[in-house]
Amino acid sequence: MYTNRQEMIDSYGREVIQDLTDRADPPRGCVDEAVLQRAIDAACDLADGYLVRRHVLPLAQIPADLKAHVMVLAFFNLHRNRAEEISKSVCQAKDDAMRYLSDIAAGRFVLVQPLSQTPGTLASGDAAPLFCAPPRVFDRHSLRGF
Repeated sequence: MYTNRQEMIDSYGREVIQDLTDRADPPRGCVDEAVLQRAIDAACDLADGYLVRRHVLPLAQIPADLKAHVMVLAFFNLHRNRAEEISKSVCQAKDDAMRYLSDIAAGRFVLVQPLSQTPGTLASGDAAPLFCAPPRVFDRHSLRGF
């Protein structure tokens, strides 16, 4: 999970998130947790689809810029089912976030991760070569005397 409910409220304001999630008729006057969580989950799943090409998931540490871009995608998801037109700034921010994820997937942008992500695992670019071969036929014991 790259972001959560409270981070969305802190970034965009309770009133804005409430307005985007409270879809009851008449409005209940509170943040609809289920609607917000669906938007966050969709944004996180989208990000995972791009990140899995270059990174071991889940990430040990979430960079602030990745968190911010996933929040933008979740915010856009909250706007998608609204009757009114989505503002150009929200669409532009979503396009920037998608470009950012595409750049990560293509290797044009690298997420800075700690040296040891998870004990015993290596990032895809850091992997040492693996050698597979049948057992040795000749070794120092079988060649003794030659």
